[in-house]
Amino acid sequence: MPKTHQHKILFFLIAMVFVYVIWELYEEFSTSLIESHISNSLLSSITELQQLLVEQRTDISKLEKEINCPKETSTEFIQIPTNDNPLSSIPTLSIEDLFSPQEVSNTKSLALAHKQERVKKAVKTIKAVTPAEKQFLSASPYAYTLQLIGTRKIKNMNAFITTHHLKEKTKLLHLSHHKQDWYILLYGVYKNYPDATLAKVKLSKSLHRSDIWIRLVADIQKEIKKRKI
Repeated sequence: MPKTHQHKILFFLIAMVFVYVIWELYEEFSTSLIESHISNSLLSSITELQQLLVEQRTDISKLEKEINCPKETSTEFIQIPTNDNPLSSIPTLSIEDLFSPQEVSNTKSLALAHKQERVKKAVKTIKAVTPAEKQFLSASPYAYTLQLIGTRKIKNMNAFITTHHLKEKTKLLHLSHHKQDWYILLYGVYKNYPDATLAKVKLSKSLHRSDIWIRLVADIQKEIKKRKI
């Protein structure tokens, strides 16, 4: 091997050793710096915490002293004399002080008469439930019935019942229509609409009437309940 190559290899090795030594020194120096920085920061934070603890202890001791030894407070209250109250001098007034005995008596009698009149009107509007109404009120609202005739005059209704001999077969209801008397004649109670239709066909032939009305029992019940005579 030529000498020039040997010198180059030797120089390279020396340079590598030098670089390695420098790198080791740098690492030791950097780690020492970091450790010193960390230790300094930890020491400063520990001292700050110690100071905070001391301050909190002093504050707690002050609060304990204040709780154990409260300040004296005044328990005296200012009392306002009742005689100085301006409302206490106003006398209480009754109805007799404002009106004469005759006026009070007239007012009471008018109020009593008005109340009695309202009671009479309420009693007048309440009608006793007739047997025919009771029968339809107790029937199924989904059933059907036949209305043969409706009229405002009871004479016409009685004449129709007598002519066709329907007194024992029908039910007469006294209702109200537009605040006037209204009488309807009902025939039978049927479970369904087809049965009511068959009965209508038979009655139409015997009564010679085509205007027989198949009605739902629920509608009849509503008219009975809202009756106003």
